[in-house]
Amino acid sequence: MTTFVAVFLFGCGQSVDQGNALDNTPSQNSLTETSTEEQDTEEPDAHQEASEEESASNVSDALSELHVHFMDVGQADATLFQYADNGEDYTILFDAGDWNKSDVVHYLSSENIDTIDLIIISHPHADHIGQLDQIMTQFEVDEVWMSGNTTSSSTFQHALESVLASDANYYEPQSGDTFDIGSLEIEVLHPEKLTGKLNEDSISARMTYGDISFLFTGDALQND
Repeated sequence: MTTFVAVFLFGCGQSVDQGNALDNTPSQNSLTETSTEEQDTEEPDAHQEASEEESASNVSDALSELHVHFMDVGQADATLFQYADNGEDYTILFDAGDWNKSDVVHYLSSENIDTIDLIIISHPHADHIGQLDQIMTQFEVDEVWMSGNTTSSSTFQHALESVLASDANYYEPQSGDTFDIGSLEIEVLHPEKLTGKLNEDSISARMTYGDISFLFTGDALQND
């Protein structure tokens, strides 16, 4: 299984309110430049001390590396986000591969993952929700998002049963919802309401980390 992993380095400071792990309030960004000049004095003045404290604060608030794993799962979809914020690690999975394989499960295991903070399933077709039931069984999952549409397929039924049998929270996001998960902001762009068309109602979200954003649309641009 060939997987493309992108690693993004960040040096700008960002301050994020961390209350709950999933905080649906806009993130607060803080970009501050500091300049400290050496002064030929025996003791630093108040301005110099303040600048040094501000500089130290910026270092502590610097964003960690963001690892994005674009898994090679054939015609299916599965993307993994990994990052840290204030010493806490975060793992987010967008879509869960195809129903007749276990490649996503094996990949998560190979990355030594035991807890997933959030799983977003764009829509209930078998090439997006496929391995969710296996993932729910083998990993500790804090929260699952789905579009709210249902199907009569056994793949969907098994996935839903696994979510209900777990301790994970469940949510159906809609356009306009915004969440801060550590240093990552998730803005839900679609759907505004459900039409019953599985592809067109796919959860579409913009994920922003520092100065970089990712857009995921499921199959919203395809006809059912």
